[in-house]
Amino acid sequence: MISSPKQSFVNIKEFSQQDLISLINLELNINNKKLSNQEAFNIGSLLKLCINLKDLKINLKSNLIEDKGVSDLTINFQFSQRLTSLVLQLSYNKIGSQGTTNLGINLSKIINLTNLDINLRSNSINEYAIKGLFSGLEQCQNLKNLIINLSYNKIGHVGAANLGQGLSNIKNLISSEIDLSYCNIKQQGAQDLGFGLGKCLKLNTLQLDLSGGQNQISDLGTSSLCIGLSNCQKLIILNLDLRSNEIHSKGILDIETTQLLTMKRRYFYKK
Repeated sequence: MISSPKQSFVNIKEFSQQDLISLINLELNINNKKLSNQEAFNIGSLLKLCINLKDLKINLKSNLIEDKGVSDLTINFQFSQRLTSLVLQLSYNKIGSQGTTNLGINLSKIINLTNLDINLRSNSINEYAIKGLFSGLEQCQNLKNLIINLSYNKIGHVGAANLGQGLSNIKNLISSEIDLSYCNIKQQGAQDLGFGLGKCLKLNTLQLDLSGGQNQISDLGTSSLCIGLSNCQKLIILNLDLRSNEIHSKGILDIETTQLLTMKRRYFYKK
């Protein structure tokens, strides 16, 4: 099957002059333009008319978008019921708990969504935001592939637990890339995250980044994480990045002696 040609735009005016109903594969690259909530609202209003979209990529990195802006931007996703693949690049904005929760609600209304890539790196996201986001995502029952970057946010152990629980509720998830580097995750967070991931029964591919000096995962946390992951019976590819944590020889030994290694075709561990 031949895919539809991608149509790309770098400013709102150019996008607004298109035949929006005819768009099927759309890419908006408007990063680092100091866009405010109003511009995010304007983009959302135009997206409401893009009812035939199947693939959508929005890059709004390094702008001034806040909670209201991301809510207004994404509320009209519900009108694109043919949408199956979405990339949403919102790193380096000013999005907090309410905006992230509303984002989850709005994403839950895309009933055919199968591939989702969200980048929320370096916003104002905490543990409550994670719970709100995944309250919506877990309703995306057709979602199979999820990439999510939450690095450089204050997730903490409660947020890690909420993330793990949320992922376990996405019943058809088979592949996920999760970036939690520099998220203030310690022993309990690693344990709770592993417990949640262990309940992802269809997951076969996982890339998990827990690196960074603000994460302080110990030997015990590493062991608990790997025990949880060993419960993923269909997991065959694992890329686990634990650099710059507090892991010593005991933690490395625990990794090597769990069932984790015997279950995988590929395994990557970075000290």
